[in-house]
Amino acid sequence: MNAMQTFHLHIKGENFMTPTVVEYGFLGDTGIAYEISKGEGFVGDTIYGFTVGLPINDPRRREWSGCFPSMHAVNKHIQSLI
Repeated sequence: MNAMQTFHLHIKGENFMTPTVVEYGFLGDTGIAYEISKGEGFVGDTIYGFTVGLPINDPRRREWSGCFPSMHAVNKHIQSLI
């Protein structure tokens, strides 16, 4: 399975804050898939969402997912997780 298919095993639909998908990938060789998406913030700026494809009851899903002001910040976050 590719990263998008693996991600969508656990996450359905789109993120209302960041509806435009930028990319799917895996966190190193953990097998944990992620999605990076983007959208418009409350003041018209671009924001980026990072969501890990884990079951809803896995605490890492909430701890590791988040909203970021730039792709640089998203990539830095990903590096901190692998």
